[in-house]
Amino acid sequence: MPLAVPEPHAHDAPVSPWRHRRRVSGLVLVLVVAAGFAPVPGAVVAQQSLPADPPTASDRAAASGRPATTALVAERSSSRDAAALAAEAAAVADAAERTAEREAAASEAAARAAQQKATDAASEKAAAEKAAAAQTAAAQTAAAKKQAAQKAAEKQAALDAGPARLGARGAKTLAVQKRLVAHGWRVAADGDFGPATDRALRAFQSSRGLTADGVAGDRTVAALNAAPRATSGGTGSASSGGSSSGGSSGGSGAPAKSAPQAASAPSGGVVAQTNWYRAQAGCGPLSVDSRLGAAAQGHVNDMAAKGYFAHDSLDGTTFDQRIRRAGYGAPGGENLARGQSSATQVLRDWMASPGHRANIVNCAFRTIGVGQSGSYWAQDFGY
Repeated sequence: MPLAVPEPHAHDAPVSPWRHRRRVSGLVLVLVVAAGFAPVPGAVVAQQSLPADPPTASDRAAASGRPATTALVAERSSSRDAAALAAEAAAVADAAERTAEREAAASEAAARAAQQKATDAASEKAAAEKAAAAQTAAAQTAAAKKQAAQKAAEKQAALDAGPARLGARGAKTLAVQKRLVAHGWRVAADGDFGPATDRALRAFQSSRGLTADGVAGDRTVAALNAAPRATSGGTGSASSGGSSSGGSSGGSGAPAKSAPQAASAPSGGVVAQTNWYRAQAGCGPLSVDSRLGAAAQGHVNDMAAKGYFAHDSLDGTTFDQRIRRAGYGAPGGENLARGQSSATQVLRDWMASPGHRANIVNCAFRTIGVGQSGSYWAQDFGY
């Protein structure tokens, strides 16, 4: 009997041709079986069927019992939900990345701040240590200055307590200076035993046959306290009418004995006769120094060329400056003369002048240099 094919429900979706063909094939097979046909023994039954279509939303809806429209909406909603979730995940990841970057920047800033703080602390510590070291050094310097001043005061006190000598100050020095002035030496009576007083005292000691050490010991003080000797005058005149001028850098003249007669005067040049007079006064001989000789010769040449006669050059240079410029570091004194024609005559005139004689017989002098230009003569002495 023929099989009845049920009508599709109104809510079923249209059947695709492929699905219809599968249904027909199945119906034919059922009909064959129902008709009692049996396959021939040994025969191979072959059947070819079309591949099944992938399930659609309608299929899934039919399987689930939901309408097809509802399934499509659900499928689309799922797609939108997945996209939204992906976008949300991306946004969360981006926000997390920005948060991590901000945290990293904050950490780096905190590290820099900590490092700067440590640097500032180290700088403050170094500054404090430097200030402390400076204070310590200042305290040490002040203590050293105080100690040096104390030692200097003690040394000065000891110096002032002893015999008057170079560097001493006070009443003893003032008394020595006043006695030197009384004996004809021009020194400042100021109570300060400076180089000028030292040179004057040494010259005085030489003129009295004492050791010219510049110390006002008992014998020197006794000689100073004795009555001043009569002198032979401040200048000696030459046969040509010229005058001699001289003296140590102290500018003083020393009392002198009467000049020896020509018969008793030595022979020879200026140096030889100078040493002869020194020997008579108990002083050692002077040695010739070329630097002193250069200074003396330069000055007499200048005086002869420019027509003047003075210890100071026309440009204001003093005798000791000339000697130092010549390379000699310890100038002692200078004697000048003009108008004499021989060494014997110039030595006689110098010995007749207290200041010149004091230079010649100053036992503290060790060296001499001589210059002559025509009738101009010069002796430069050095310690």
